[in-house]
Formats: sequence, structure tokens, C-alpha cells
Amino acid sequence: AKFDAGYKSAYQATKDAMGDVTMAVISCTFVFMAVFIPVTMMSGTSGMFYTQFGITMATAVGISCISALVVCPALCAMMMRPSDGKKSPKSFNGRVKAAYNASFGAVMGKYTHALRGVVNHRWLAWGSVIGAALLLILAMKALPKGLVPQEDQGVLMVNVTCPPGSNLGFTEKVLDKVQAIVEKDEDIADFSRVSGYGMMSGQGAANAMVILRLKHWSQRSGNWIPGSGYIHTSSIKKYMLMGQLAREIPEAQIFVFEPGMIPGYGMGSNVDLHLQDKSDGDKGQFLQLTQQFLGALNQRPEVQMAMTSYARTYPQYRVEVDAAQCKLAGLSPHTVLSTLGSYCGGSYVSNFNQFGKVYRVMLQTDPKFRTSQADLSNMYVRNGASMAPISQFVKLTPILGPENDTRFNLFSEISIMASPAPGFTSTDVMRAVDEVKQQTLPDYISYEYGSISREEFQQMGSNQTILIYAVCVILIFLILSCLYESFMVPFAVILSVPAGLMGSFGFAWLWNQVYSVFPPIGQIENNIYLQTGVIMLIGLLAKTAILITEFALERRRKGMGIVEAAYAAAEARLRPILMTVLTCVLGMMPLLFSTGAGANGNRTIGVGVVGGMIVGTFAILFTVPVFFIFFEWLQEIIRPAMKEEMDQQFMKELERSQREKAENQSKEQ
Repeated sequence: AKFDAGYKSAYQATKDAMGDVTMAVISCTFVFMAVFIPVTMMSGTSGMFYTQFGITMATAVGISCISALVVCPALCAMMMRPSDGKKSPKSFNGRVKAAYNASFGAVMGKYTHALRGVVNHRWLAWGSVIGAALLLILAMKALPKGLVPQEDQGVLMVNVTCPPGSNLGFTEKVLDKVQAIVEKDEDIADFSRVSGYGMMSGQGAANAMVILRLKHWSQRSGNWIPGSGYIHTSSIKKYMLMGQLAREIPEAQIFVFEPGMIPGYGMGSNVDLHLQDKSDGDKGQFLQLTQQFLGALNQRPEVQMAMTSYARTYPQYRVEVDAAQCKLAGLSPHTVLSTLGSYCGGSYVSNFNQFGKVYRVMLQTDPKFRTSQADLSNMYVRNGASMAPISQFVKLTPILGPENDTRFNLFSEISIMASPAPGFTSTDVMRAVDEVKQQTLPDYISYEYGSISREEFQQMGSNQTILIYAVCVILIFLILSCLYESFMVPFAVILSVPAGLMGSFGFAWLWNQVYSVFPPIGQIENNIYLQTGVIMLIGLLAKTAILITEFALERRRKGMGIVEAAYAAAEARLRPILMTVLTCVLGMMPLLFSTGAGANGNRTIGVGVVGGMIVGTFAILFTVPVFFIFFEWLQEIIRPAMKEEMDQQFMKELERSQREKAENQSKEQ
């Protein structure tokens, strides 16, 4: 810009240019860092994400400020040279420059005309702020909520629960059927099967699991499935595979899920629910109420499948110790039960050293000697100096009961796993859970969430995020008040933010409307990724607004009228604003269409920032000059001494310019 104004020295052009923009760079940096520092103070699991994001961005912006004030000016002075005017305007560079200048001139003309219209009808700016705030609230309510987006990790987990009492042979047959289906699937590269243990149901002969590794994203099939889209993501594959296994293997309960995004902290996007019986009543009646609850929950459109692995029909033996017989023999019931546990379940009794190593001694009967009640006669417990068969003190009664009984918050509980249906999120499932619970369960039955679902539920009812946003805005206000020496002018920057936030959430909502027609693009949730993008957007929009208010205030202090200063600043800063915004938007474009690992998180950030930057910048270009005019006028009414000081400075500037003009004329003569 200085070269275009006639400068011939790169050093002098750089020096004068830095005098114009240094304060704007510093104020933008302080505001940007003020946005990210408060988010590092958030607590909980979500706070860990915000802390990493905030520290990374604040550090990067601080280093960027140093670079902008030190490295960039030095490079400009060393590398940039003014045009010598010898190049032909018909050359490639000349044509590009001419086309750019013509295009920018046309844009500048239309912008100036439109800006004057908005200034003459200032109610448009105030109405746009109010409308943006209302639309922001509606968009936030309409957007599905979540904690962390589920990414395509190329892995699926299959939990298999056979009917109670099934042995390993029956479980293996069910796994053979699962394997037959899996081997025919073209999108599955490898699989591993395990019988006797389930990811959700735990250890047991009736439990099993299968781990599936999908092919690379580029190698998966792309057949269109009505209502589901292309089968190229693990989430869609999960829904299709779960439905196929349920249809073809009705004798077992099969649940397909993706591994959680936070290792060891939940099972993907599934909801981990724990029903609690606070009356501590009959567990059988509690199970009946749970089955009614599951039946109603599975009818909801938000739920793909809700199930529990809890059952009370596992064949068992009730072990009853004859306390009177034990007393006659001089034994305690504890000794008898402990010995029986060592024979059948095994126990660690001692160590021994051999070959320089320590080995454990585990006591347990060989399996073939503990298969029937008659084997109790061959198990002995020490009775003084002699041994007595355990069958004299123990009575076994065949019964049906649960394989495991657990408690949650010290209450008797039944665990439930619910998978969201396509197009819905875990937050939608939680709302459905609350509504179904109110309709089907008595008051003494309550529920709690576990693992990552608990964090998400707490996030739903927490105002922590809104509080952080408020702290960010307050810090921006305080910093700008110090820089501008005014409590009014900073509002011109702050009021420019709601339009950008509306654009961010509104663009995400529009993206989801496209998702309902074309599912493979992926749905956007109001999760940590979108919220961190919005925090970054607050800093970007504030920076853009500062570019206008800083230059307008500088011209006003030099004596220019308020309206003329606003016009001059808007016209002078249009070019750098458009350049920075286009750079940001084009830089975010690859995130919008990302695929593979991390695609959902990248897409969420990209959608939020791109939509917010486009809408927010368009609003800033027209509303900030209007807000500056109003608040600067209000500031000068409150502090008339400042206006007098500006007028005096203007007179000094005018006298100095006239004196320099006269001196130049005398020199020419």
C-alpha cells in the first residue's frame, strides 16, 4: 500500500506501515489470547479438551504476534521492492494486477454505496444484531448435542450373549454363524473371535465377542442403501451389520458398537445406562419393570437398539452349610466354604523358589473330579487330625438365578446399553430415556449414566460453557477498554460477535438438513469440537472488528468527523479484511470435505468456522461502522473533554500541514 502511495524505499515503507498497524496487531493478539486463556480453566473431561486447545492456540497466537512485529517487517524490507513501471501492462503480471484492481474497485464501489445506505438507516444494524441473537438461540436448540464425535477408526466390536445356561459348544455354533456372515462382507478385512467372554456381558460360557477390522476407506463398497446412504463409514456399517445379525441369528442377543474415542472410557456413541432400585425390593420384579422399559425404549425412533445382558435364568446351585453339623465337628462354616472354593474355584496358597525364580502355588481340583454332586464326597476338609468329606456339611440345591449381581451407587442395579439410530445422537437417546422412564417406571426406580455418557449428561445440564463464553467477552471488553481508553467503543466490537455465532450454528444446522438427504456427508453435533471452533471464531471476528474500529478511532483522534472516520476506516480496511477472511475460509475448506481418520472432528470445526466467518464478516463490514458512530458519539457526550482534545489536535495537525505546504512551495520557488 505504501508503494502504491509513491514510496520508493522498502525500509521507509515498512517502517511507516508498521506505525499504522502495530497497535492493531497488539490489540488483536491480546484479544485473541484473552479468548483462549479462560477455556483452560474448565473442569471435567471436556475441560481436558478445552485446556489442550486453549493452551495450543494462545501459545501459537503469541508467537505469531512476535513474528508479525519482528520477522515479517524485516522480510518485507529485505524482499519487497516497488514497481519500476517498466513491465508491460500486457504481461501476465500486469493483466492479473489490472483484473484484480478492476474487480476490487467494483467491489469497493458497491460496498461503499451499500455502507452509506446502512448508515443512513441505522436501525438495520441494530435489527440485524437482535435477529442474529434470536436465530442463534433457535439454531443452538435445533442442533443435536454430543460430547465427542465418533470417528471412523476402522474397527467394530460385536458382543454376543447366548441364552442363559448355554455351554461353550452352543456359543461356538453361534460364533460360526457370525463368522459366516462376516466372511461374506466385502468391507471387512480381518476378524478375531473369542468365546467365554463378552465386551459388555463379561465372563461366562454364554458370552462371546468378535473384533472386526474394516478395510481402508478407499477400498470399501459404495452401494447406495435407501435411508442410510453409502456404506463407507464404520457408523453406517455398524447399523447395517447389527440388523443383519439380528435377523439371521435370532437365538442370540448381538450388539455391534464402535470402540470409544477416549480409550477405556465407554463404548463409542452408545449410552451406558444404569437403572437403580432404591427400594431394594425383589430383583425379579425389578427385571420385569426393566423389560417393560426396554420394550418402550426400543419403540422410540431415536434408539436403534437397547438391551441388557442381565438375566435371572442361569442354572446354578445354592450352597447351604449345615452350621449345627459344623459345630459338632469343631469346624466353622467359613472353613468349609473356603475349602470348597479352593477345590472348585482355585486359590493362591503359597510360593516356592526354583531356578532363581519365584513361582506361585495354586490349589484347584482337576476339572474331571468336580463335575457332579457326587464329587463332593471326594473333597475333604481338615477336622483336627483327620479329614472329613465336605458332603457331610454342605447341601446343594439346583436353582435359577443371575450370573452376576451388581450395585451402582450402593443400589441394586441393571445395566442397559442403548445405541442411537441413524441421524440421532446420544443426547437424543438421553432425552428419550427420560421421557420413557416417566411413562413406564415407578418413582422408586431411578437411573444414572456411566462412563462417557455420564460426562455428556453433566455437560447437558451444565452452564459451564456459557460461563466461559461470558468470561471471554468480558475479557475482550476490558482489554479493548484499556486500549481505546473508552468504555463505549469496545461495544462496537462485541456486538459484532452474535452474527458470526449465528452463522456458525446456523451453517451447522443447514449442513444437517443436507445430511438428511445425503447421509454420507456426516451429521454435525454441538459438541466440544464445534464449541472450540466457536471460541476461535470469537477471536477471529473480534480481530476483524478491531481492524475497523482501531483505524476509525485513530482518524477521529486526528480530527476527522465521526461519520467520515467510520467511512474512511471501513474503506481502508476492506482489502486486508477480505484477504484474511478468504485465507481463513479457503484454509478450512479441506476440513469440510475430509474423510478417513478424524473426519468427523475436522468437519465439525470446519463447518463452524467457515459458516461463522462468512456470515460474521459480512455483518461486521456493515454493522461495525454504524456501532462505532453511535458509541463514539455517546462517548464524546459523556466525556466532552476528549472531544475538545481531539478538536485541538485536529487544529494542530491542520496548522502543521499548512505550514509544511507553505515551506514546500517556497522551496519550489
